[in-house]
Amino acid sequence: TGQGVVVGGQDTGYEWDHPAIKEKYRGYDKTTQTVNHNYNWHDAIHESNPVYPDSVKNPCGFNVTYPCDDHSHGTHTMGTMVGGDQNDINIGIAPNAKWIGARNMDRGWGKLSTYLEAFEWLLAPTDSTGNNPNPDAAPDVINNSWYCSIEEGCNPSNWGIMDTVVNTLRNAGIVVVISAGNSGGACSTVTGPPALFKNSYAIGAT
Repeated sequence: TGQGVVVGGQDTGYEWDHPAIKEKYRGYDKTTQTVNHNYNWHDAIHESNPVYPDSVKNPCGFNVTYPCDDHSHGTHTMGTMVGGDQNDINIGIAPNAKWIGARNMDRGWGKLSTYLEAFEWLLAPTDSTGNNPNPDAAPDVINNSWYCSIEEGCNPSNWGIMDTVVNTLRNAGIVVVISAGNSGGACSTVTGPPALFKNSYAIGAT
């Protein structure tokens, strides 16, 4: 059930106070009903992604110091991981786990730099000012329901950078779980990083 485990997510962000995941957020103290985002949240989105014109502003803004989801996808994935509510109605695979998270995409579009920044933070989370990294605050496992496409700046010439990052996380004892993608179950359909790396734990669904 995930008891004693911390799950890290990096995605479009997280609606931390959604009733299905609020009490699972490591930064929330149910007893005192207080919140502390230090070492529990990081925003790697500092500017609009090039696919959006400057006139289209991100609904969360940039460099936000509390979990925010600008595209709903991240909250959905965290529900799949740890979701449940105060009535013990569980929807997640590991409903007794705690979660922390980072935003690595601007409304569903990332960049190599934002993906790498989120990975780096998960290796050694920082406080809300981005200082005092602490690897003891790292999660046990990281969920990544995304891939870095050619349009986002990833190609075979720079895949090695992300592969090194995944290897570093695994060497630190963190399991790096990756979505295999949505292209079906045939051979050669897992085409994007980081799912295709040797040390990624790639998962599909049926």
